[in-house]
Amino acid sequence: MVGQVECVSRTSVRAGLRSLAALGVVQTRQGAGTFITAGGTPEQMATISDEVTGMYAALQDPQMFMDCDLRFHRAVAAGSGNPILAAIIGTLTEIIWETGRISLQGFGLRDSAETHRRIYKEIRAKSPERARREMTAHLEKARWEQEQGKSVTADGAAKPPARRR
Repeated sequence: MVGQVECVSRTSVRAGLRSLAALGVVQTRQGAGTFITAGGTPEQMATISDEVTGMYAALQDPQMFMDCDLRFHRAVAAGSGNPILAAIIGTLTEIIWETGRISLQGFGLRDSAETHRRIYKEIRAKSPERARREMTAHLEKARWEQEQGKSVTADGAAKPPARRR
């Protein structure tokens, strides 16, 4: 997902993941994937919940929805208890915000809010495997949407697909 959003090669992403694994930010299991360390204070859980609530409140406002969506991902990263991961996700979400690009087409804002709610529910239940599956499905769908060129700007207008070189 990161490589495709930011046009970074798989080799570069893998090298970055190896570095993060060496720092203890993530754990990698061959054939299973990469896993973020678990954690989260009650305050962090409340922040994640608030962002999901905000998404539902913003179903008619794609820009506000996107803001809640990005804050949700930053809050999940902060809940990992790993400041390096939180910084990486913070930087990535800032890039996404500044470019105004997010995939909202295809599954709609309500479906996206439901997906985020399911992720939150599994995090709250301290079910890391189920939370990982929900997040992976979410990111895979977002990647698929990017590949299909179904991006919209923060104001909900259609954005043409990126040109391939």
